[in-house]
Amino acid sequence: MKKSMLCLAVLTAFAAAGARAEDPPKAGDPPKAEETKDRTAKPDGQQKQADKLAAEFGVKAEEVSALRDKGMGWGEVRHALSLSQKTGKPVADIVKMRESGLGWGEIAKKEGVKLGPDRAGKGAEPKGGRGMSGERGAGRGPGDRGPKERGPGRVK
Repeated sequence: MKKSMLCLAVLTAFAAAGARAEDPPKAGDPPKAEETKDRTAKPDGQQKQADKLAAEFGVKAEEVSALRDKGMGWGEVRHALSLSQKTGKPVADIVKMRESGLGWGEIAKKEGVKLGPDRAGKGAEPKGGRGMSGERGAGRGPGDRGPKERGPGRVK
C-alpha cells in the first residue's frame, strides 16, 4: 500500500510540473533576450579570427567571412588566401579549383607554389638544436653518445 501511494505521489508531481510549462507570450510581454539577438552577428572569437586573417593577407574581413559562410574551416580559408596571394589569382578562382575536387596540395603543385609558409632565410636550426647553453649544435640526441656513455645493458 505504501509503495502505491509513493508512486501516485511521484506521478502527481511530474504531472503538475508538466502543467506548469511556459505559457505562450502575450501581446504586451517584452521580448526575451534570445529573441532580440541579431542572428547574423558573429561571436567575438570568430570576428577576431576573421580580422586577424584579413590583416595577415591584406583583404577585407567580409571576404574572410564570406569564405566561412561557404562552409570553409579556418584552415581552408588560410589555404585559399595564401594560394591566392602566392599565385596572384583571385580567391574565387582558387575556391573554384577546390570545389572542382582538387586538394590544396594539388592546387599548389598545379600553380607551381608551395602550400606552407615561406621559410627561406629564416635560418633553420642544425640537427642538434640548441642545448642548455643556448648555443647552436649544443643539443645531443640519443645517437650522439660518446663511447663511454653507452646505455644500460650494452656491453662491448
